[in-house]
Amino acid sequence: MYLAVLAACEPHLPTIRSMPAMSEAHAEFSRHVANIQRIAQVRDINNTGLSTSKLTHRKAMAETASTLALAIRAYALKVRNHELAAMANVPATHMMRGRDVAATGIARNIHALAVEHQAALGPFGVTAEKVRQLDADIEAYAASISRPRAATVQGTTLTTQLAQEFESADTLLDEQMDGLMEQFRVSDPSLLESYRSARSLVRLKGSRVKATPLPAPVPAPRPQQG
Repeated sequence: MYLAVLAACEPHLPTIRSMPAMSEAHAEFSRHVANIQRIAQVRDINNTGLSTSKLTHRKAMAETASTLALAIRAYALKVRNHELAAMANVPATHMMRGRDVAATGIARNIHALAVEHQAALGPFGVTAEKVRQLDADIEAYAASISRPRAATVQGTTLTTQLAQEFESADTLLDEQMDGLMEQFRVSDPSLLESYRSARSLVRLKGSRVKATPLPAPVPAPRPQQG
């Protein structure tokens, strides 16, 4: 994994920074890894948060509409307006199932009935504030319906950005860091060993682009015997 590569390099930063080309490659690779983590986190938060927000708004709309519908039905039954009673006979569960647009339509119908009969509904607990609240809940839910569509477009963009960051990180490993790391075979062999182990882990876990096999280590020359 990319984090394993960074962890392998961390104790040897002075060595890495001693070579400008390796220092630049390591710094750029670190930036790409940070971008991968950031983009992935934003994408996950968006996907989870949208579903929760939409359900919360739908529940609020259904509860407010149901409360008004019960009052309207009670009024209608008292004045023997059976047609109005039938129109207001809408439990909250009816707005919690089915299509989004259908739920919004039911709530709007209840709101229209409340507005039409508001003068007579005061004794039944229906106030102007409650009618306005239903309107606000309907609009909030309607907005939450359109939000996932926009999030889908954003999610596609984030996925594209993520793929680009993976490709850039793999390119740095394959074309720069793998070859340059061999330069530390004598000066810092433990860095090379740790890096090789981390790169093997990347290949096992699966990076976006298959890593180029690292060259076999060459034994350090032994000093000539006098």
